Amino acid sequence: MLPRRRFPMPWRAPRCSVRPRRAASLGTALFLAALCLGQAPAARAAEPGDYRLVGHRGDAASWQTENTIPALARALHFGASAVEVDLRLTADRRVVLMHDATLDRTTTCSGPVAARTVRSLREHCTGVRGTPIPTLRGLLEWASHHEANLLMEIKTRGGLQWRVRDFRVVTTMVRRAGMADRVRYLSRRPVVLRRIELASRHNHTQYLAPGWRLALRGAGIADGVNLHASQATRARVRLLRARGAQVLIRSSTNPVWWQRAHAAGARGLVVGDVAAYAAWRRR
Repeated sequence: MLPRRRFPMPWRAPRCSVRPRRAASLGTALFLAALCLGQAPAARAAEPGDYRLVGHRGDAASWQTENTIPALARALHFGASAVEVDLRLTADRRVVLMHDATLDRTTTCSGPVAARTVRSLREHCTGVRGTPIPTLRGLLEWASHHEANLLMEIKTRGGLQWRVRDFRVVTTMVRRAGMADRVRYLSRRPVVLRRIELASRHNHTQYLAPGWRLALRGAGIADGVNLHASQATRARVRLLRARGAQVLIRSSTNPVWWQRAHAAGARGLVVGDVAAYAAWRRR
């Protein structure tokens, strides 16, 4: 049975004119009721630029879909100061939250994300228990209301190629939402980070480093470096910081990597299971 918790939900309550599917448990029923009634508590606000604990794709449980508002809200509920999401382009060049190039793993649909329009995704594709696929606009509305920080990875492989205009649209939406100080743009491609910086000099970027040598180069490419815990040592973290880089260490769901990240002096940690990490820290 799911735990009887009330998770912070988006400020805009979804329409409930359509009868939801029968809940598989009492916990799920309470969760759906909170969605419909808009009675879930607000998430605790974080200071702009606070990336001490980042929920990777939110904090998806087996009954929640990654990169969806419930998963992001759950990460904040368990103490995350920021959430990491993945951005992809649809066929009509709108931006949605999706890690994979295809819809098969995390939604009720199949095929490439880039082959569908936003309208098609809304009408036909959902995550578990009917959870909708968020758009960038919906994400920014939610994050602005809860004063959450965002780490947004630009996904380029397997989908539509991002144009300069696409980056300008994204950065303009972020600025108009009042979120410029609360967003870091993440990519493993230096050319993507450069185009984001060209879109606006006030944008903050993070280089997703596949290894230490490239991480060292990344300190001169972006404002910050995202380094895996297996590559992190205290000396390396100090060196990156000495070069002016904000260092985030990604450590997945493995406590061994969590311990290594702490030993390296992590001030910013990206974890795949915020609830489990919070429990581990309380031990």
